[in-house]
Amino acid sequence: MEILLFIILVLIVYSLRKKKKSKVVKKTLSKEEKKFLKEKGDIYEKFIGHVFEKKGDVVIYNGFIRGYKDEGVDIISISMKRKTIELIQCKDWTKKRMYLKDIEIIYKKLNDFDLSHISYTPKSVKMYLQIKRTLKDIGESIKSDKEKFVISKTLYMSSDTVIDFDSVKCKQIKSNIFQYEDMKIVILGI
Repeated sequence: MEILLFIILVLIVYSLRKKKKSKVVKKTLSKEEKKFLKEKGDIYEKFIGHVFEKKGDVVIYNGFIRGYKDEGVDIISISMKRKTIELIQCKDWTKKRMYLKDIEIIYKKLNDFDLSHISYTPKSVKMYLQIKRTLKDIGESIKSDKEKFVISKTLYMSSDTVIDFDSVKCKQIKSNIFQYEDMKIVILGI
């Protein structure tokens, strides 16, 4: 009888612990925390954009221009010299872990992005784009030489400590560059 009571007690304790673990509540962020994270992310996007501007690329800050309708592409970097168009997603995560499912979502958005339906009016781009050539000239050049342009996908991360490399199977190319499918993951902090 004592053994039966002991087993019942163990089962009760086990079920209570299991219920307690399953009731983990996600913390909702306050307006101030959301604002801070948004500003932090914006600073990182500008930093990455400036890296490409220094190379002489035309940088379109798609995330700033289109907001949440950016379709997963924060920056479009166009090099007329190298004939490349780089679709870029920026993540300045420091606490939230990045798992395979997160990488897959980013990859799919970058892969599915359709450059042809994006149009920017000079007015919408003016405050984010300082270029000598007009967007119309660049657009015409890309359309006429479309097969000559190489389109690539890149995820820029400010830290590698948040990526769960056990779930995300990447090939390491350099100390701060990894390859997932045909997308580069570049670790570049401010």
